[in-house]
Amino acid sequence: GDINRAVIAGLDGDLRLRILEHAIVSGADASRAGRWLRPITHFSMTTTIDQPIAYNGSTWRPADQHDADATMSLGPSAQGALVLVKLADSHRLPIGRPIAQQAATAFTLADIIWDTRIGDLTPGTASLV
Repeated sequence: GDINRAVIAGLDGDLRLRILEHAIVSGADASRAGRWLRPITHFSMTTTIDQPIAYNGSTWRPADQHDADATMSLGPSAQGALVLVKLADSHRLPIGRPIAQQAATAFTLADIIWDTRIGDLTPGTASLV
C-alpha cells in the first residue's frame, strides 16, 4: 500500500528488502495484535455480548477480565449476528506464530457458549519453499 504509492510518487530511498522486512517484523513483534470474526446467519442480535476468554495452549475458556487473553463478542450484523474475537494487549499467545489454530478453537467456544453452530474448523497452513 503505502510503500507502493511512495515508489510511484518517486520515492528516493534505498529499499533493501531484508532491511525493510526486519523493520516491519520488529515493529509487529513489539505490539502483536490479532482479531478474527465469523458471521452467524441462523439468528439475529440487536445488542452485543462480550465474554473475556483465556487460552491454555490448546483451547479457550471463559475467563475473568483480569486473566483474559482476548474478548469474544457476539453482536449484530447484516447477516444476522457476528462473532468477533480480539486479542488483549497483554495476551499470552506465542509471538511470531500464526494464530489460525487459536482462531479455530475460539469458534469452538462460541459454539458452546452461544450455540453459534460454526462447527469444527481446520486451520489452513502455509509453508515457505
